[in-house]
Amino acid sequence: MRNALPPATNPASETGLGQKKRLNIGQEFVIGGFTPGSHGIDALVVGFYNGDALIYAARVRAGLVPATRRELQTRLKPLIIGDVRSQTCRN
Repeated sequence: MRNALPPATNPASETGLGQKKRLNIGQEFVIGGFTPGSHGIDALVVGFYNGDALIYAARVRAGLVPATRRELQTRLKPLIIGDVRSQTCRN
């Protein structure tokens, strides 16, 4: 018979410090642009407003399957107002 060792204790779990909580904090994002790709849109460039300033948040690629990428390009193309790569963008 094997020697039984006492179960390891984790002080964080005993005090509640290691508990996970879900927070329902939301943030509204705006589509500031996109990068083109072979299937339509490669990534969406999103940001958020801080007062009157549009602040860059991230590029979003996850969850965009080829059909969605093509549809997004079709829907967003008429909304293009110009090339903003030369404009200053605050992080």
